[in-house]
Amino acid sequence: MMPLPQLWSICFFVMLILLRLDSQFVAMEVVMTSFVDMFPKVLRRSGRREIFLLFYCLICFFSQLVMVTEGGMFVFQLLDYYACNGACILFLCVFETLALGWIFGVDRLYDIKDMTGTRANYFFKLCWLYLTPLVSLAILSLSTSL
Repeated sequence: MMPLPQLWSICFFVMLILLRLDSQFVAMEVVMTSFVDMFPKVLRRSGRREIFLLFYCLICFFSQLVMVTEGGMFVFQLLDYYACNGACILFLCVFETLALGWIFGVDRLYDIKDMTGTRANYFFKLCWLYLTPLVSLAILSLSTSL
């Protein structure tokens, strides 16, 4: 119904490709930054980070190569049903917020004045300690009981 529908469809699919590419870069940088922070003496030498990134990309590529075989759709459905459903993500969310607020300590998170120059709002402290774990746990318990 729009004028030039082919142009809009091209724009839509280019947007999807760029969105996925950007998400992939972010995921790779998260892993790379974590490993560089864990092993700074080894990975901060010249060329080591790039070699590790190459090996990480190759491992990701070969581990996902099974998705393009004949049984790839079955493997995808297994991962989708057992690993990426809402209950698993909510389960991880509950324990991640509990670990962040109670084990790591909300006071460490709350004291961001060194980084930003201002203190965080007290509401965030309440959310990290009580609100987010309780709401996530309530959603998890109500969704699994249905």
